[in-house]
Amino acid sequence: MLPKILIGIVLLVVAVMTFGFFTKDKFPQKQAPFGLNKVFPGNDYFADTADLPSCGDQKEILTYSHLNLSDFDEITPLGLLSPTAHTLPTAHLYFNIRKTVTGNDSSNPIKTDLIAPADIKITSIKWSEAINKPEWNDGALVFGVCREFKAYFDHVGSFSDKIMKAYEQNPIKSCTDYTLSYPDPVGKVDYHLCQVSVDIEIKAGEKIGTAGGGGGQRVLDVGAFDKRISPHQFANQSRWQDRQQMQYVVCTLDYFTAQIQTQMKERLPAQTCGEVVQDIPGTAMGVWVPPGTNYIEHEPPYLALAHDNIQPENLVFSMGESGSKAGLTVGKYTYIPKNEGLVNRHFKDIKSDGSVSFPKENSPTVYCFETQDLYQSWKEAIPTRIIMDMPTPEKLRIQKLDAPSCGEGPWTMTNFVEFVR
Repeated sequence: MLPKILIGIVLLVVAVMTFGFFTKDKFPQKQAPFGLNKVFPGNDYFADTADLPSCGDQKEILTYSHLNLSDFDEITPLGLLSPTAHTLPTAHLYFNIRKTVTGNDSSNPIKTDLIAPADIKITSIKWSEAINKPEWNDGALVFGVCREFKAYFDHVGSFSDKIMKAYEQNPIKSCTDYTLSYPDPVGKVDYHLCQVSVDIEIKAGEKIGTAGGGGGQRVLDVGAFDKRISPHQFANQSRWQDRQQMQYVVCTLDYFTAQIQTQMKERLPAQTCGEVVQDIPGTAMGVWVPPGTNYIEHEPPYLALAHDNIQPENLVFSMGESGSKAGLTVGKYTYIPKNEGLVNRHFKDIKSDGSVSFPKENSPTVYCFETQDLYQSWKEAIPTRIIMDMPTPEKLRIQKLDAPSCGEGPWTMTNFVEFVR
């Protein structure tokens, strides 16, 4: 029980580009979950900012760019799929730090100052050590701007003296060990993560640390939550008790002053901020977990059926480790959806009510998908055929089809793995 509780303390939704596992420069993106309230599930995620003034109806509350505008290139939208670290759509943007050698994506990113974007109160600090990959050691900060708005930076290369002192001198650290899997040549990476709660006031424009500067800090993660919005809805809201803030996830760029906001949005693909919560109840679209999962936490076992965050016209099977039981390795299996038939059907159209079915009574409809996986080998797409059915609105089954194409069907589920809402 103790390890599960400790994991719950420190797990958060977080944490590069089109093909999922790689940033735009084709380097792996690692992510340590961060900042949940499992030990005190009744707590409001915004409780530690309750003493701050209200934002009222003001939206442009970030008055400084947290990075020099010349020190980062593209911004990766919300909703990145990159299993196993991000089997589910990410709740943060990625700011891709400029390289030390222009035009050489293999070169390390520059080291740049990280600036407080407003008057903030830092409420949590974490430091993550990659035991067998120390160049990926880095930290994260959670902070409030007002009573209703919290945000975080992750993959912070170093903290300012004030912040580092607060971390080191805090005697109450919550720590956990965990492992994430990545495609070759990285493989499995073991992490040791510690977190402390703090109360540090920072002025707008004050330096709070650095971003970039190393192989593990090619991007800076930036996420935000606004309690004033109409809450997003999941198909099974009860599973998200320890990620309650996901109901309020927003695009951080929308909260900068107009000039900064415009300059940043120009660096988004198609100037769209992406989408995180994509559940459509009663359909296959959205988040699925192995049976027996009580709440959403560490993401390697999960499955997400969602839009690609760079090319949203494409749909993706974001497959974690559970798929191996049905012949599907960890991957990002992508296809272009159709609005009719049983091959490459859109996830939102797949239901358990037999609305599209073969004439086989009392048997769930089986669908087939001709996907391309660019996760295991980003240089060459791997054709992968997948079959899937949905016996009930809360149950989904999936397996690999060993065939060069789907053909016309019907298909039979024999060696499947099961997921639930």
